[in-house]
Amino acid sequence: EDGRIRQIGTPLEIYDCPASTYVARLLGSPMMNILPAEMKGGSIRAAGGAIELTGLPGDSDTSEVGIRPEDIRLAPWVEGASGTAARVTEVEPLGGYTVVTVDAGPSQVRTLVRGQPEIRPDAIVALSCETARVHRFDRESIMLGADSAASMLRYSLTALDSNKPISLRIAHFAQFRAGKLTSFRVLVDSFDLV
Repeated sequence: EDGRIRQIGTPLEIYDCPASTYVARLLGSPMMNILPAEMKGGSIRAAGGAIELTGLPGDSDTSEVGIRPEDIRLAPWVEGASGTAARVTEVEPLGGYTVVTVDAGPSQVRTLVRGQPEIRPDAIVALSCETARVHRFDRESIMLGADSAASMLRYSLTALDSNKPISLRIAHFAQFRAGKLTSFRVLVDSFDLV
């Protein structure tokens, strides 16, 4: 982004733990929903209250949440349901999956549903998701509450005392806040004398 490397890792590491909203939008089709979030009564409300996230650590640093389309569940709206009602605007069958787009307050939310569900445009639905699958981002679009950059590297070195080659596989994890490195961990994953 802007000529700077934002995250290093395998595609799966980046998909599961994006360092920023910019990175989160790069992998996945449809791309991750980045939704405005607000704290209310000990829970986070996203997409104008259409998605209520209880049990998720929230604080004043949480500005947006990211939710992958396949992690959002749709259900017919019933009075008393959690959150506010959302309206289906588009249904796009793709064979084994269907992309359903809904208006949820100020946001358009895209969901990925297995199969070809009986959902039609203008249907009123409730949205939900598992809080474990939600990514929190701060005002500068940096991920909160998890390592924001990860990499697994293989180094080849020579042992000083025997001149024998050594192969190291090292994982390193870095967390950033407001663009500054706040923690850095290094783990030796494997150590082999070649």
